[in-house]
Amino acid sequence: MPIAAAVLPGALADGLLEAWPPERISLTWLALTALVALAVAALSFLGRQRSAIAVLAAGAALSFICLKWQTFPAISERAGTRSLWLQIEPRASETCLGDVRRHVAHGLRYYSRGRLPDCSSEPRPFRVESDPPVLLGPRAKDKDP
Repeated sequence: MPIAAAVLPGALADGLLEAWPPERISLTWLALTALVALAVAALSFLGRQRSAIAVLAAGAALSFICLKWQTFPAISERAGTRSLWLQIEPRASETCLGDVRRHVAHGLRYYSRGRLPDCSSEPRPFRVESDPPVLLGPRAKDKDP
């Protein structure tokens, strides 16, 4: 879990190859994980399988809670689309998806309940483009001098 927490936001935003190796791993979390593993091994060696399973389950649950607490805000910031959707929502009927990464298109289609078409099939005045994605407004029409 400590390694997953360090890699997950970058892997979701840029791909696993770009996120590996992680820049930083929580040494405290890694030490606690090792301590739980040693406790489970010792209890199992002593024949106390029920206690070993209880410690393992508690450690896994705590790790999952820490993963969610530490990683979800970073995922939302780096790979999430909720904040972009909040920007798009007032003009969703006028917005289409241009050249964006797949996870952006999926995320925005999720929030819009499928109401954002591809710009190639249904052009609209506003479009989502780029990496990182941005909402672009209507282009000013060329004026004759």
